[in-house]
Amino acid sequence: MDSSFVRSVQLVPADDSEERVGYPWELASVHALADGLVLHPKVTYLVGENGSGKSTLLEAPIVLAYPNATIYECSETGVDEIRYEEAPAVKLTTGFLAARERYLDQLLGS
Repeated sequence: MDSSFVRSVQLVPADDSEERVGYPWELASVHALADGLVLHPKVTYLVGENGSGKSTLLEAPIVLAYPNATIYECSETGVDEIRYEEAPAVKLTTGFLAARERYLDQLLGS
């Protein structure tokens, strides 16, 4: 198996000087990481900060399959209809297709 892939994650035990109380330490999912979590090699995991584009990446192929679809976006004011061209997934993908080299340079740190 390729060693460049993450195979498991485990919560490192706290040292004596570290106090782990409150959020997120009291979450059951965090407690479960103490025993380790094996990641299946045939599953792709997308992990990132809020707003980093995980959902956009997943939505892009779906949205592009339906040009000129009616798209709704959840916002602080409720659910709003947005123009197809303004959907984040459409903007990201069309931007990538128009300037592949620039996007890849940025992603790969070239």
